[in-house]
Amino acid sequence: LGVIRHNEIHQHKGAGVEIRSHANPVVEGNTLGNNLVGVLCAEMGCGKLLDNTMADNKKAGIMVTGSSQVECIANKIKGNKDSSGLVLREESKVVVREHE
Repeated sequence: LGVIRHNEIHQHKGAGVEIRSHANPVVEGNTLGNNLVGVLCAEMGCGKLLDNTMADNKKAGIMVTGSSQVECIANKIKGNKDSSGLVLREESKVVVREHE
């Protein structure tokens, strides 16, 4: 179990954080902005997203695809340009609580 905590992650051409292939990290207290996507969970990735801020990304704040499973708690998602704050695709499962 990995932890990505208290980082400023900005201006990436892809996702600020990518979770793939059964990875199961805790992503907590980060600020992700001006990326293509704040957090991408794909190809059966799992994890917990806790108290992050995803703002001003070119697409979604959080994108979950490819049968991935994510728990999203108390995240702030705002100002993402071309898409919704949270995008779900391809049989993904997401629990969302206490979001702004």
